[in-house]
Amino acid sequence: MRIASIREKSLAATLNLRAGDELLSINGHPISDHIDFLYHASDVDLHLDVRRGSERLAFDISCEVPAELGLHFEETGPRICGDDCVFCFIDQNPPGVRASIRVKDEDYRLSFLHGNYVTLDNLSRSDFRRILDMRLSPLYVSVHTTDPDLRSRMLRGRRSAGLTERLDRLIDGGIRIHAQIVLVPEWNDGEHLRRTVSELADRFPGVESLAVVPVGLTDHREGLTTLRRPTVDEMREIIDTCEEWRGDFRKRLGNGLGNGFVYLADEFYLSSGVPLPGVSWYDEFPQMENGVGMGRAYVSRFEERQGELGTGLGDARSGDDRTMRVFACTGGMGHELFGRHLIEHLEPLEGLSFSVIEVENTLFGRSVTTTGLLSSHCLSGALSTLDLKESDNVLLPPNCTNDDGLFLDDVSIDEFSSRWPCRVEQGSYDLVEDLLTLTRASHSGGR
Repeated sequence: MRIASIREKSLAATLNLRAGDELLSINGHPISDHIDFLYHASDVDLHLDVRRGSERLAFDISCEVPAELGLHFEETGPRICGDDCVFCFIDQNPPGVRASIRVKDEDYRLSFLHGNYVTLDNLSRSDFRRILDMRLSPLYVSVHTTDPDLRSRMLRGRRSAGLTERLDRLIDGGIRIHAQIVLVPEWNDGEHLRRTVSELADRFPGVESLAVVPVGLTDHREGLTTLRRPTVDEMREIIDTCEEWRGDFRKRLGNGLGNGFVYLADEFYLSSGVPLPGVSWYDEFPQMENGVGMGRAYVSRFEERQGELGTGLGDARSGDDRTMRVFACTGGMGHELFGRHLIEHLEPLEGLSFSVIEVENTLFGRSVTTTGLLSSHCLSGALSTLDLKESDNVLLPPNCTNDDGLFLDDVSIDEFSSRWPCRVEQGSYDLVEDLLTLTRASHSGGR
């Protein structure tokens, strides 16, 4: 593992480790990736074997408790997926998206570290041994169907049919699984869906949760398998069926706490007009990053803190009686969420004019309505229709850029913000905090 940087005043800095050094082993164990490092650097006594150019260096560390070394490593490329799923979103990318969006990763290490979904189709014997020996749990697994023939047709991978055996091997070794089904109408719905849900529930608590998400289809499917999205009626039917399953699972799998086991993505509710379930429906929100319960959590966080806005806006403005205009940009699903749950609480607030701007996804297509797939070009198209003034505020979605502040089309948040005469801020998952922050900045006169 090549060291990219050393945190200032860290233990590694004290040892005079440097960027460019290669960490070869810890306590005799070879270090080939970040999981090796995390696993073997957790001891109180460490012997580091390091290569610096042509030199081999040794460092010994002894602490009363495991210490954070302060090392940041150069990124290594992920393992690439060997399947060719009929619904793969990567195959539907438009021209102009950043290179990393085009990578079909299938890496159990990213599943353990970051919650990326893997099919398990590419695991070798040594991969299984490592997962079990290191207890890399939980893992996030794309199941889609437990019917081996159907799974082979959907994933079109050499080893797609043997999923349940691989799941059982991991579960028997103490690994917990969070599973997902990408629901494709006329493929893995109906009786296939019932079978998959039932067979995965039989593996609880090894399979800890199951998310069902509707297939995502862009306008860029030339030469790909003809698929369609669920209709509104089909979504409502799935919601009703899911409630039946969950009633049974709460009795059967509850272990005293209640566990619904199967969870539907927010899109089912926001696209069909069915109200979002309450907080308790999601148990501990086991698959929020998969779009399951993110809307409910956002609304609930606002409801918990909305009382702060009654005095908070006024206090922050400190006698300034001008109305602060805020334009919140969001995709189609976010627009629906604001309209159903939030606008009625925001409109009566004195000193605030809050507008929700529904941004059409001109990059992927109108049917793609998630905020995380809005590009800077999409947002520019929406903002250019507004008569923005210097005193205005634009609130961007929290998930429309990556960790480096880049949109899908490789434009930085700073570059995008500089195009507009007003304050442009990227929001968080706490709307009350965002509004209070904007209010304080507005009062101070900063941009």
